[in-house]
Amino acid sequence: MYAVIATGGKQYRVIKSETLRVEKLAGEEGSKVELDGVLMVVDGDNVEVGTPMLDKGTVTARIKSHGRGKKMEIIKFRRRKHSRTQAGHRQSYTEIEVTDIKAKSAPKAKAEPKVKAEEPKAKAEPKAKVDTKKKAAPKTKAEPKVKAEAKVKAEPKARAKPKAKTATKAKDKDLKDGA
Repeated sequence: MYAVIATGGKQYRVIKSETLRVEKLAGEEGSKVELDGVLMVVDGDNVEVGTPMLDKGTVTARIKSHGRGKKMEIIKFRRRKHSRTQAGHRQSYTEIEVTDIKAKSAPKAKAEPKVKAEEPKAKAEPKAKVDTKKKAAPKTKAEPKVKAEAKVKAEPKARAKPKAKTATKAKDKDLKDGA
């Protein structure tokens, strides 16, 4: 028999007499804790799944100890900027031992098929017949579409004439010739 529980934002698969670490829970060492967030209980072939949690399912556990996990290093480093930030974090946890798993749901009785006495239905009145084979008005021939006028080709643009020499170039040339 095992159960899937949700505690501390995480999901755990637990078995009776199993020890596991979960997010920190309120309570002293040695005290009992009931975890109500039971998502699923499996007992052999009997599987009970909650939507999302079982209404009356509970997992009872005993708190063994409280502690803090290994230190996590957080380093932010920006190269060539003379910028560095360093910090550490230790997550708190509670170590628990599962003592009991209960589904507490009532055993499902086999549903007996319900037989309803059928009342005779009143006969519906027939709808008025609609003549679907009426002759449609003869189609008239559509006039042929007039072709759009041919597009007039645009004349190519005249090419730009080369620019005349600027005054500074002309002066430079005169200076070379005269000097």
